[in-house]
Amino acid sequence: MPEKAPVTLSIDGMSCASCVGRVDRGLSALDGVRDVSVNLASESSRLSVDSPDRIAEAVAALDKLGDAARTARVTFKVEAMSCAFFVGRVDKAPEAVPGVLDVNVNLAAETATVTYATGAVTPADLIAASKTIGCPATVAETAGGEDCTTRKAEDVSQQSGKTSETARRLNPKVAPPRLKTPPQAGGAGKPFFAGTYCSSFLMVRYWQRLTRHW
Repeated sequence: MPEKAPVTLSIDGMSCASCVGRVDRGLSALDGVRDVSVNLASESSRLSVDSPDRIAEAVAALDKLGDAARTARVTFKVEAMSCAFFVGRVDKAPEAVPGVLDVNVNLAAETATVTYATGAVTPADLIAASKTIGCPATVAETAGGEDCTTRKAEDVSQQSGKTSETARRLNPKVAPPRLKTPPQAGGAGKPFFAGTYCSSFLMVRYWQRLTRHW
């Protein structure tokens, strides 16, 4: 890697200007790290390092600060890996790529699992490195590594679901009160108010007949 090569690291945990300042100071204090620029909106930091080893040191420093560098893991299916000699070559090829943090090669399964700092390296870079040693590789499985936009969209969707659930609990739908059937009159099978109306009507007619005789 040329001297002071620029590197971008994706960072979790930054939520305010104070976080940005903490990350900036923490990275700027590292030996071999210069020109640190922290971006809150993209949750990333761009810096220049004088050797590939500085990237791993920057990742470790961010972990201590409580603002972890985002990492991803990818498993490659590696062709032409037939003996321990090729295992060593496949192991060293990704390790030489700046931003790679760990490599685990499995001869029996013919796979290589690589953990890397998101933003500093991509799976395409690792495939290219494997191709240079004569062992073509293809992606078999990935974990992590979502971009900032996708991750924020998922967070918003999850938060929206939680908000809706909370609103439902705080404001449950109350079923309208059911009208009770009025008391029955004398087992006649009619509502009480109907019986009362009939009784009143009969009393009026009876009164009219009495007054007619007077």
